[in-house]
Order: sequence, then structure tokens, then C-alpha cells
Amino acid sequence: MKQKGPFANSRYQEDSHLTFGSDFTLSNNAAEYGSDNEKGSLLDTKRVSSNNLEFNANLEVLDLDKSDSRDIDIQTDPSIEDYLENVCGFGRFQLITFFILYLVIQPTCFLLYSIPYLQLMPSFECNSTGGSDSQVSGQWYSCKRDEACENKDQGNFRYRIEQFGDTSLQNYVVNLGLECDSPNKLRLIGSFYFIGVILSIIIWMKQSEYFGKKQLILYGSFVQLMAYTGILFFQFDLTVMYLYYLGLGMGSMLTLYNSFLYLQDFTPKKFKLAIGNLFLTFQILPMIFISIYLGLFSSNSQIPLIAGYVLSIAGFVLLIPLPESPVYLFGKDQFYDCQESLNYVATSNNRQPSVDFTRQEEEKSNSSFQRIESSYKSSQMKWFARQLVLNNYNRNFVIFAICWIVVSFNYYLILFHFQEFKGSVYLNGFSSALGEIFGYLIVGNFMVSFGTKDTIGLSFIGMILSAIMYLYPALQNKIYYAGAIFIMKASISCAFYSIFIGTNKFFKEELTPTIFCFCNIVSRFFTILTPLVGNGVQDSNDKNSFMFMFISLSFIAIATITCINDIESRKKQKKSQRGLQGFSSSGSDSKTKEV
Repeated sequence: MKQKGPFANSRYQEDSHLTFGSDFTLSNNAAEYGSDNEKGSLLDTKRVSSNNLEFNANLEVLDLDKSDSRDIDIQTDPSIEDYLENVCGFGRFQLITFFILYLVIQPTCFLLYSIPYLQLMPSFECNSTGGSDSQVSGQWYSCKRDEACENKDQGNFRYRIEQFGDTSLQNYVVNLGLECDSPNKLRLIGSFYFIGVILSIIIWMKQSEYFGKKQLILYGSFVQLMAYTGILFFQFDLTVMYLYYLGLGMGSMLTLYNSFLYLQDFTPKKFKLAIGNLFLTFQILPMIFISIYLGLFSSNSQIPLIAGYVLSIAGFVLLIPLPESPVYLFGKDQFYDCQESLNYVATSNNRQPSVDFTRQEEEKSNSSFQRIESSYKSSQMKWFARQLVLNNYNRNFVIFAICWIVVSFNYYLILFHFQEFKGSVYLNGFSSALGEIFGYLIVGNFMVSFGTKDTIGLSFIGMILSAIMYLYPALQNKIYYAGAIFIMKASISCAFYSIFIGTNKFFKEELTPTIFCFCNIVSRFFTILTPLVGNGVQDSNDKNSFMFMFISLSFIAIATITCINDIESRKKQKKSQRGLQGFSSSGSDSKTKEV
């Protein structure tokens, strides 16, 4: 395996320098070994010959072609990807793990994506002893929020929440008595959620080297469950709710991000894209369930939240017996644990557990090997900055940071202002969830037909057109507004996924983790402001002002995406073509090498 990063040598540094040619010859450092050069060469030759035999044996276990093993760039053991592909396979273990991780992330799915209903203002009824001619004095009549709240202190005026009103739900507004407070006060819980996400990213960056992915998922899930418990059963006041959502954000980042990586670490390469796409798509399913339940069956929002709470506890418990990520274990030189993890997957998939890392464990204890991790870690950021300059990535880096900010901001702008959309809030919610799923399903076809860069641009164009459709409707009915929202969310999903793929495509592989981390922090920082945009009053005539910001940001993203430098994309495409050409001529090449 090739070591990528600031140090492009092998996993360990040896005292002697091995030069692997066609005959596995050695060259030792004469200045260092002096008169013992010949003796050291004999010992090292035996060790390399032994490693060569073990390497070929590992190739036999994996059923790989070893006929050309001596021509590999760096002779080393098969990678974790090779073991996943040829030993573990894809089957029951990955499907069960997918289901368990999906249960684990339910706190975010239920408490964040259902926020439009949890913050929905109720319908009002008013009673005035001095009513006008159109209102019978002393009787209750439907009224607007502005009328009810502005006249609530008058002695001859009373208001109450309409019990069977279309928007009257048992939610945060009713439970905390916030119906006449500024909507921005309630929507601040969204800002505290994103503050928690940012704090979690900072903590995760410092601790990810010391804890495995499974451990981080368990820690995040535990924090989420504590916040979920408080939100369900201990809604004392708004300040406490801020703290609950701060904790939810901290746990959410650990759980969502590491669940995605954990699932990818156990998935063979050819299934990674499909599994990752499904994992992102299924996150919106609770929104469909909640929209149908609240729109057709009950106004009590606590019932679906309790269902999500039970599912989250089940996921936490079921996650405990699962093995740690083999990628993390191998990276931390815990070879026996990595071996057990891979063999566990193979056994679960009804395959022969044939992974053996005995030699790697023995090499680890050899004093002639020295880890280079500390020097790598200390110079990582300097190396990253130097790579951006040397590879002419500065422009792409800024462009993708802007795109991440815009797509994240627009997504949560709609989420936190959802109750302000025209039409039926329940139909809009159902249509929004379907649009998001539809976007994830079609984006792959768009990327194949138009390419990643054009797909990103078309996605932002779709956002602008759907927003204009909504602001200047051709029809004044609920179905039309729901359709505009459907296109809007489908466009956002396409933009998000194509930007995600584009970050992998337009940069070198060793740079993408740092770029993802930076873009995540910056975009989450800006999304703190999304709940505070506009006045947030349902009855206000200016309740669609946030849509103009949505359109303006989309235009900025389109202007920047046209400036992408796709040099790295072309390099990878040429490399892929060369690989296909080499594959087609492999038969003649192998005969030539034998001669």
C-alpha cells in the first residue's frame, strides 16, 4: 500500500533501506553499519525473502493474482479493502449494521427534521365583550395571532388556542406558553443546535485519534439520548430547551458523521456509493411519518417523538456488541483486534474467516521499526497548506467552501422557516421529504449525463427556478405550492450530493478529509444564523422575505461554480483510461514479463 500524505514512505521506517526490485535486492547504509554490513545484509535478505513468501501466501488467501507480485510499487500486505472484497464480502452483516446505525441517528431525524411542526404557531380564538357588528359579543370567533396577542391585556378581551385548529398541535409553543412571544426566541434552539455541532467538531478533531469510531458513536448516542430525554419529559422553560438542543447538536455530529464512516469501513468498495446514498436518503423518512401522522390522525406531536426515542434506545443497545472499525484498528496497529473484526464480518456473511495478522503483530514489537505518526501529525497542516499551493487548489478550495456554505444555509433556511410557506403545512412537509429522497435518487443519473460540475450548477439553477415558482405562483392552491417545494428540496439534495462527490473528484484523496472538516465547520458556523433570518411571523405580509436570500445565495453559488479548475478531475479520468488500456493488454504484458 502506498502511504499518502507528507511522508510517502512505508508504514514503518527501518534502520536499513530496502530497495525492492525484480530480484528483491537490498542496499544497506554502509556508513551506519560499518564492518557488519555483510552480516546485516544476510539477515535482512532472509527477512525480505520470508516477507515475500508471506505476502504471496496472503495473495493466495485472497484469491488474487500473484504472478506479477514483484512488480508492485511497494511490496506489502493486501489492504483492508482487499480483505473486505475477497474475504468478508457484502451480506447480512452490512445490512444489519445499516439498520442499527439508522436507529442510532433517530434523535436527529425526529428532533431536528420535525422542527417545523414543533415550532408551529397554533390557531387562535378570541372573545370580546365589546365586539363589532360582525362579531357577536361574548362569543368565541377565529382570529389572527396579531389580534389575539396585541389585545390580550385588555380587560374585555380574551383569547384561547383553537382546539381543533388546522395548525394547533401539542408542541413546544403550547407546552412552554410561547404563542405570543417572538418566534425568533423559539427558533434560537436551532442556533444552539449548530453551536453544539461546531463544538463537537472541534472536540472530535482532538479526540478522534484516541477513540475508535464505534466508541465515538456510542458517546454521541448517549449524549443525544440524554438531550432527547430532557426534551420529552422535562420541558421546564425555553432556556433549558436551548441547553438540550446544544447537547443534541454535540451528540448529533459525533453520531451522524462517524456512523457514516463506520458503515463505509465495513462495506466493499463497489457497494460504498449505494450504501452511503441510501444512508443519507433514509434520514428524511421520519419527516414523512410525522407529516402523515399529524396531518391525518392526531395533533399530539409527543407520540411520534416517543416512537423515535424508543428506536434510539434500541439502536444504542444493539450497537454495543458490534466490532470496532477494522480501518481504525489497523491504523492504530491493533492487528489482532483488526483480524478479529474482519473475521467476525466474514463469519456473519457465511464466509471462511481467513484473515491472519500474526506477522504484522510480531513486526510491531520489533525494535528496528519506528512509527512516523508523531512527525506526520505535527506537520500535517503545513503539508496540507503546501499541497493546496503546489497543486493549484486554492481557487477550488474557496469555491467548494462557498458551495458548502450556500447549500447548507439554504437547506436549514427552509427547515426553520417551513411554517411560513403558503399552503398546507402537512402537505408541504410530505412533499418536502419526498423531494429530498427523489433528489438523492436522480442525482447519479445527472452526474453521469452532465458531469459533476454541470450537475452542481444545474442544481442551483433548480433552486432559483423553484423559488421563483413559489414567489410568483401560476396557481393559488395547495398542490401547486407543494410541487414548488418538492422541486426546491430535490434541487438542494442534488446540490448537496454532487458537491460531496465533487469534493472527492476535484482534489487529491489525501486532501479531502481535511477539506471536508474545514467546509463542515465553516458551513455550520453560518447556519447558526438561519433561524434568525426574517421576522418569522406566520401572519406577517412579509413572511416570504427569507426566500429572496435563498435566491441571492444560489446566484452566488452559480457564479463561483463556473470558475472551478477541473485539472484533477481530468487527471483521474486519464488515469482511469490508462488503467482500462492496461487491463485490456494484460495478457500480452504478462507473457513479455515471463520472457
